[in-house]
Amino acid sequence: MSLAGCHEMSSSEGISFDRDVVVEGLPGQPTSINTRSDGGFVLTGPTVGVAGTDQGWAAATDANGVVLWQYADTTADKRSQFHNAVTMRDGNLLLCGTKEVSGVSHGVVTVLSATGQLVHERLYWPPDDEAIFSARFDRCIKWGDGFAVLGGASKNVPGTLAGVDWIMRLGPDGAKQWELVGMSLVGIDAVETAEHDLVMVNEDPATKISRLVRVTPDGHIALTREIKGLTDNMVRSLAPTSTLKVLTNIDSSDTALLTFDSKLDQLAAPRKTRIKTTINGCAWTVADGSVAIFSNVFTDQGLYRSTVVRIGPTGGQVEGKAFPVPTPQSISASVIDAVPVSERTFVAVRDLHGDSKSQVILSWVTFK
Repeated sequence: MSLAGCHEMSSSEGISFDRDVVVEGLPGQPTSINTRSDGGFVLTGPTVGVAGTDQGWAAATDANGVVLWQYADTTADKRSQFHNAVTMRDGNLLLCGTKEVSGVSHGVVTVLSATGQLVHERLYWPPDDEAIFSARFDRCIKWGDGFAVLGGASKNVPGTLAGVDWIMRLGPDGAKQWELVGMSLVGIDAVETAEHDLVMVNEDPATKISRLVRVTPDGHIALTREIKGLTDNMVRSLAPTSTLKVLTNIDSSDTALLTFDSKLDQLAAPRKTRIKTTINGCAWTVADGSVAIFSNVFTDQGLYRSTVVRIGPTGGQVEGKAFPVPTPQSISASVIDAVPVSERTFVAVRDLHGDSKSQVILSWVTFK
């Protein structure tokens, strides 16, 4: 799903690029970044090999981006991918993604020790639907004392193919507690409310309508709400929150910041912001209530460039700043994900790729 890139913005005195660090020795093509219990980071991604073979990888760095260890999944039939990772209470790391076994893609949850050793791996398959032929996990996040895993599956429907959404609740040890499968259930992002429910958003490109879904810790769908526009990205929060924010693309040029309470009632009329829609990235709430959007623009030369956009708490004031252009300028640079390290400072992971090369960059960004 697209987020927002730099278009009509004020000056960027409130956004500071503090430093960039090249993370040496990684395969490239990162998919996520998160913090570890010792203040360092965990990164994930796939290693793309010949004939479409992939190996999911994870790597731990210290707080300055120096690699401490790497792990690669070498046991898949043809491909595996880790989409992201979260830190467990004991310092272990829980990874989620996709793994091909006997020619079939499954959802996979892998737990690594704090030093990068495999603790256990669990393959999952959606229940009670013989038409499903492929499954995956797209994202895992902390939820209460456990975790939520968001994903989906593909199934054969007479005359066509269809997809279903899939959410699974894991306990503190990473073991499954319950799961739900259905249509228009989850997207790739979710936010925990102050009441410890989980709110997700899912889009329907055919109707240009998105759907908010609130799920209780015991797996009950408590509330749903339809909103105009396309989005499957919620604004992430540093802690469980009673105020939910969603960025939605109303049309090709206008983006609206929508604010809801935990009952999914909209708190104010949306303010449209004229910013160019782009792809990938994420959005976070900053300490002052503004929203920071990490995203990418696609240039006329067919290259990706990374940007940061900041929208005021009510969707008003907008400022933006482009990340430095890489050298040589024929290389694409995409911001993939970001994580807070304080109330105002975030670390973004960027992928520099071109000329058959890929580099992983960590970028520290402060919002004043």
